[in-house]
Amino acid sequence: MLVNTFRHLPQVGPVAERRFWESGVHSWQDFAAADLLRISDKRRVLWTDELELSRERLDARDAAWFAERLPLSEHWRLYEEFRDELLFFDIETTGTSPDFGAHITTIVTYDGRRLREYIYGENLRDFIDDIRSYRALVSFNGRCFDAPWIESHFLTELPHAHIDLRFVLRGLKLRGGLKSIEKQLEIDRDELDGVDGYAAVLLWRRYEQSGDRRWLEALLAYNRADVINLELLLHEACRRASRLTPFEYVPPRPLLTNEPYVPDADIAEFLEAYAAMRSGGYGY
Repeated sequence: MLVNTFRHLPQVGPVAERRFWESGVHSWQDFAAADLLRISDKRRVLWTDELELSRERLDARDAAWFAERLPLSEHWRLYEEFRDELLFFDIETTGTSPDFGAHITTIVTYDGRRLREYIYGENLRDFIDDIRSYRALVSFNGRCFDAPWIESHFLTELPHAHIDLRFVLRGLKLRGGLKSIEKQLEIDRDELDGVDGYAAVLLWRRYEQSGDRRWLEALLAYNRADVINLELLLHEACRRASRLTPFEYVPPRPLLTNEPYVPDADIAEFLEAYAAMRSGGYGY
């Protein structure tokens, strides 16, 4: 899809891009056919130079260059080209802001083949080294939450392209939080249904207080579900968004590696009580 894209060019919005496609300019290569578009010489020179630069940046596998120039809602267009260099990620924390002494508790990543888990006090620092080989990161609301937390915690910047599905899905009229959108798309979490960010904080507290890793495993199961579902959401976003173009793209079906989570009696009782409290209007 990326080489069919013109939205990253200066002064090209959705109407202009549609005009390109309707005129037979379906790819960067087609743009060289001068008789297909009625544009000024100035714009032709500008866009020709930009497309030459685009080819160079694509050859250099510079996903971030395209992400900086594409609207956030159009970042799905990076998926096909960078699918093998893309990493889904999600974090859990002890609070809403690192400014108040809270910290990251767990991070889970998934590249379509392998899940990795990072735990505070154990191997959290490995996360920064492990993500260096990837070109693009995928999150839900990570631009506003996960990325600032990571950059604050590790005192570093994330140079990757960042596909934030919150903005991609909003462009497709799918609004709300991650759990809400999952329900709209009939994605089920089974035993983890009803668990949210505040429950994740409580699970970590139980783990810290007791040292019982069953609480940590429950938290990691929730964190894993978040990450696995990101792939499902990106897959669906690409399918829906590409239908609005002449180049319908059906991405490969996700490889679902998330094993069903079956909590033991203590965890199940806790989750049941939390869900009851939440349905009564308490917590968030």
